Amino acid sequence: EGVDIPEVDTVLFMRPTDSLTVYVQQLGRGLRLCPPIGKDSLTVLDFVGQYRKEFRFGDRLGAMLADPAVSVESQVENGFTALPPGCSITLERIAREQVLANIRAQTRSQRERLLESIKRLRERLERTPSMREFVEATRTDPRIFYAKSDVRLSWIGLIARAGLAPPEEQLDQLKPYMSALRAIASTTDRCMAEFGLRFLDELESGDIGASGGSLDRRLDCLLVELRSALRKKLPSGTPVTQLDAIRALQQHRALRAEMRQLLNAISTRVTGPVPEPGVTLPSEVPLLLHQRYTRNQLLAAFGWRKIWRTTPQGGVAWVPAHSAYIMLVTLDKGAASFTERTRYRDYATSPSEFHWQSPAATHQQTKDGKRILDVMKGRGQMWLFVRDETGKSRSAKSERTPAGRKRSPRETLGTAPYVFLGAFLPREVRGDRPMSVTGDLANAMPAEWFEVAARAR
Repeated sequence: EGVDIPEVDTVLFMRPTDSLTVYVQQLGRGLRLCPPIGKDSLTVLDFVGQYRKEFRFGDRLGAMLADPAVSVESQVENGFTALPPGCSITLERIAREQVLANIRAQTRSQRERLLESIKRLRERLERTPSMREFVEATRTDPRIFYAKSDVRLSWIGLIARAGLAPPEEQLDQLKPYMSALRAIASTTDRCMAEFGLRFLDELESGDIGASGGSLDRRLDCLLVELRSALRKKLPSGTPVTQLDAIRALQQHRALRAEMRQLLNAISTRVTGPVPEPGVTLPSEVPLLLHQRYTRNQLLAAFGWRKIWRTTPQGGVAWVPAHSAYIMLVTLDKGAASFTERTRYRDYATSPSEFHWQSPAATHQQTKDGKRILDVMKGRGQMWLFVRDETGKSRSAKSERTPAGRKRSPRETLGTAPYVFLGAFLPREVRGDRPMSVTGDLANAMPAEWFEVAARAR
C-alpha cells in the first residue's frame, strides 16, 4: 500500500481479491508515467486469475472500461476500443483464449450474477451491504438494477432474494416505476442526489405537507421521471403534477426505500472535480458542469413550463424565461433511429471549440435562426448537452464479429443521458437549412468527451 515507484514497468498479481477497487489499485502501481526511462507500457503477469473457478475476468476488465455498458467479451475478442483516452490493453493469444473461455463459462442470468456478487460482498463485510457499498466495490452502473421491468432485480428485491432481508411485501409496487428509477440512476450529480436524500428525510418525518414540496427545481428534476408511471394511474386526460409524485412516494414504502438506496449510491459516485462555470448559470438552474442528466431532468432544471405534461423530442429547445437555447447533441449518428436528414455534422475540433448544425429546416429568418444570431450579439445564451449515442440502438440486436461469430449485445440500460458541457459561444455561422455554427465552449470539455466528440468529425 502507498507504493509510488514510477519506474515499475512489470507487475505480478499474487494477491487474491474480490474487490474491483483493490484490483485497479494494484494495477495502478505500474501505471505511473515515467518519461526519464521512456516507459510506454506496463506488463502484467497474473498468477491468481484462475485460483478459484468462480473468478470472473469479465468483472476485472470491465472495471477498466470507460463505458460500462460495452460487452467485455467483444472487447477481449476484437480489441479494446472502450478504454479511457490514451490507454490500451494487449493480451497475448493464449491469455486471450483463456480469458474468453472464462467469460463464456461464467455466462448466467443477470440476476444470478448480481446475487452471487452481493453474497460475496456480504461474506467480506460480515453484514448486509448497501447499494452504495456494492456499487463502490464492484464499480457497477446503478442502472443495471432497473435494466428490465423485473422488480426482483431491484436492490431491495435482490437483497430479499439473497436471504439477507425479509421478503419485501410491497415489492410489486415498484414495477410501474422501474424505468423511472433507471432514468434517475442515469445522473451523476451528487449534489442532486444529496438533495433527494434530504427530501426523503423530510417526507418520512412528515415535514412536507399536502400542498406540495420545495420550490427548488432539483425536486422537479428528481420526481419528473415518475411522470409516465403516474399518468397510467390517473384518469385519462388528467395532468400529472409534482404533488402526484410526492403522494406516490408517501404511499409506497418500497419506492421510498429503493430510491433512498439509489440516491445514496449516486451521492458517492466518483466523477471528478466540478469546474467553475466560465459563463454562470442562472442561480435557480441546478445543473453542474460535466455531469450527466436525462432530457427530462435538464429541461426541468431550466424550468421548462410543460415538463410535467410533455417532453420536446427535437435536438433543440427554447426556454423563454432564461432566454436559453438548449442544444441536445447525439454524437454517434450511425444508429438506425437517424435518417440522412438527421445526421448533422456535430463534432469537436479542440477541447474548447465545437461545430454544430441546426435542425434541417433552420435558416436565418426562422425563430431558431434568429435566436442563434441573437446569442452572437449577446442576447441570450446557448447551452450544450451531448451524448455518445441514443443508448438503445446497440442494445436492440446482437452484432457479428468479422469472423461471423455472434457478438454479445450491450447491456440494456435505457436511453443514454446527456453530459452538460456548459455555455456554447457561437462566433461563426455559415449556410442555411441547416445552419452550420462554429463556437467556443466557456469550459474545455473533459479529455474522454473530447476524444468521443473529435471522432464524430
